[in-house]
Amino acid sequence: MLKIFCVFAITVTTVLSFKLPEHFLALGQDYAFSVVRLNFLQAYAACKRYGWTLATEKNELQTNTLAEEIKANKIQSVAYWIGGFYQSDQEFLPRWIWLETGESLNYTNWYVEPTSTLSPDITTIPVTTSPTPKPPDSNICLKKNDFVNHNGEWTAENCGTELEFICETS
Repeated sequence: MLKIFCVFAITVTTVLSFKLPEHFLALGQDYAFSVVRLNFLQAYAACKRYGWTLATEKNELQTNTLAEEIKANKIQSVAYWIGGFYQSDQEFLPRWIWLETGESLNYTNWYVEPTSTLSPDITTIPVTTSPTPKPPDSNICLKKNDFVNHNGEWTAENCGTELEFICETS
């Protein structure tokens, strides 16, 4: 009985003493939101510094879970980096991948302009709301848009743009 109590006490102390790093807000148990704006690679490195990775949305359940946490924490009016990257070098076929695993995006949540009749294809750079077109050789990363105008759907964004970001903590 004493052994069980000691394990319980250590577990409770560890859980209660865990504190998110400065500039991060907990989004449920699985995500942390950075209130600091960084470019994509800096955001990826910041997540990795704490043993995390940029968030992924590999299926509708993950998209809905993340959306619920964003809305519950009232941060739905900004755009965020998540872990998608457009791989466009000459040695590999151009495609969207999750940077952490190298897996192709099999599930997508692209934003399509309301006037567009085209549906986005994961092998091409999707329609973006950016005022200037992006050159095909630029670094393109995955931005999760705000929920006010874009319902949290994705667009391609230059990786050098500074945005808030969401890390997956588990």
